[in-house]
Amino acid sequence: MGDRRLEKLFMGVERPARYAGGELHSVRPKENIKGRMALVFPDTYEIGMSHVGMRILYHLVNEEKDLYCERAFHPWVDMEQALREHGELLSTLETGTPLKEIPLIGFSLAYEMLYNNFLNVLSLSHIPFLAAERQEDVPIIVVGGPCAFNPEPIAPYIDLAVIGEGEMVIVDLCRLANDKSKTRAERLKAMAALPGVYRPAEFTVEYDENGRVTKRTPEDKTIEKVWSKDLNKSYFPCHPLVPNSEIVHDRANLEIHRGCIHGCRFCQAGYIYRPLRTRSKEELLKMSREIINSTGYEEIGLVSLNSIDHPDIIDLVTDLNRELNPRRISIGLPSLRMDSISFELTERLGRTKKTNVTLAPEAGSQRLRDIINKNLTEKQIIESVDAFISAGWQSMKLYFMLGLPGEKDEDVEAIVELVKKIISRGNPKDKKKGKGQRSRPFKVTVNVSSFVAKSHTPFQWVPMTSLKVLRDRMNILITGLSRNKKVSLKWRDFELGMVEGMLARGDRRLAKVLKRVYDAGGVMESWSSHFDYQRWLDALEAEDLKIEDYVYRERELDEILPWDHISCGVSRKFLAAELAKAKEESCTKDCVGNDCTGCGFGADCPTKEIGQK
Repeated sequence: MGDRRLEKLFMGVERPARYAGGELHSVRPKENIKGRMALVFPDTYEIGMSHVGMRILYHLVNEEKDLYCERAFHPWVDMEQALREHGELLSTLETGTPLKEIPLIGFSLAYEMLYNNFLNVLSLSHIPFLAAERQEDVPIIVVGGPCAFNPEPIAPYIDLAVIGEGEMVIVDLCRLANDKSKTRAERLKAMAALPGVYRPAEFTVEYDENGRVTKRTPEDKTIEKVWSKDLNKSYFPCHPLVPNSEIVHDRANLEIHRGCIHGCRFCQAGYIYRPLRTRSKEELLKMSREIINSTGYEEIGLVSLNSIDHPDIIDLVTDLNRELNPRRISIGLPSLRMDSISFELTERLGRTKKTNVTLAPEAGSQRLRDIINKNLTEKQIIESVDAFISAGWQSMKLYFMLGLPGEKDEDVEAIVELVKKIISRGNPKDKKKGKGQRSRPFKVTVNVSSFVAKSHTPFQWVPMTSLKVLRDRMNILITGLSRNKKVSLKWRDFELGMVEGMLARGDRRLAKVLKRVYDAGGVMESWSSHFDYQRWLDALEAEDLKIEDYVYRERELDEILPWDHISCGVSRKFLAAELAKAKEESCTKDCVGNDCTGCGFGADCPTKEIGQK
């Protein structure tokens, strides 16, 4: 297993386990295979191996007796240097086969700052950047993940994009890509005919002098996302890969449901993963036993956009706790809405080993939470915090955003006051020493990021907040919270958020900008230590483009958007109506136990049945 040729490089690199392969449940080479592919996550091993979707696709393809799926990740800078110095190509972990020799390569693009890593993987594999320049024996390049819902900035570099849930088409894509009876062009045509598969080369785009899209040809073709309507019948690996070294989310993961009902207006995931679909409690209990027994993990994470939305979450946690607590295996709920947290749930979680608790108020004021449709009051926030404190938690993470549409300085000041109230709940001043005294102070980590406007959301039309205003408002938080020893304040580079926002709503003109940034050394830029904002500004200037035109310009509601030919299932009319309600500071109730919001799925939507349980 792994690439023997690269072992000579391991002594000179950090964490050689990233490149060794041979993990528990990795799939060994098969005989008499008819199709072969590789899945690539264009970031480091420890990040890519934490991605649940990649593991699903890997094991799903390998369940087919005549297909073989391998993996590769973007090397860290030391390994990249070693590969280039020794003239070695980037290869798969399973067999050490250079990627350029594998007929189909599927890239998982979870966030926009991976685009230049994507180009670097092609470079390290000696695969031409431009799809139009790939000859007969060159692998077919497919991308998927959230970024596939607007892949226009990398359109010239990809052969195909899967819009939606890859498990619906990946086996067919693998078989077609390996069909040796067809030419590369014939294979691409057959693959593009599958549901949810987008071939950028089939479309042309025209722009006016201001850079706005004036025409897309063909005008009447839309790529509809593919999605699994019954999650109980959807594949999930119960003998998943177990990494050789520690990864970011180093635990067993169990996807309990998919989609979201809440409609936070900034959240792309809440729209592109709709509608809500759940796995039954019985199926989840069965799967959890098999996953724990096959991996040996001491924590199982109940994965979803909001775990509490599962209709049987209390009973599920109770039953899991009954089975796992004697084995000292903890239960993690990595994503929770604060309005939904009940004392009953936290009490049950409290019986297991304490894991990290992350809560996301997003905004400090009620007015701003209404604008973003958070449907969350301060009373609910405090009650949620109290529930976790009562259950024994002594620390938590809180997520907030700056630069949300409609934000004012007083909304940021409200964050300071809210954090202080939360701190006071865990550290009451009137508590006397003695019996019941908390062994250590209750602490809060406040994570701050800037709002990034994304496609397929109600805020896809709105301008982002300027860097100057963001910095000024960050200073409000620093002044208000930095002296409190019980608060750890962290924030993400606002310049990085600007570039992400540009790419998230970008068009094909940015492809040349990406190449210029890459040629200037722009790789691994999702890591702040490798990010250079000026490099992006220089590349834009060289192409006679400005970042301001992408991030600060308000789009017209009837404007042709670069991604309009790609549908996530939520209608443009619904998104526009949500934007209007945001401007009115009005909320939309979720669609479980309430009237259908009419977002676009109609009779195909299974959420109504979930709400009737």
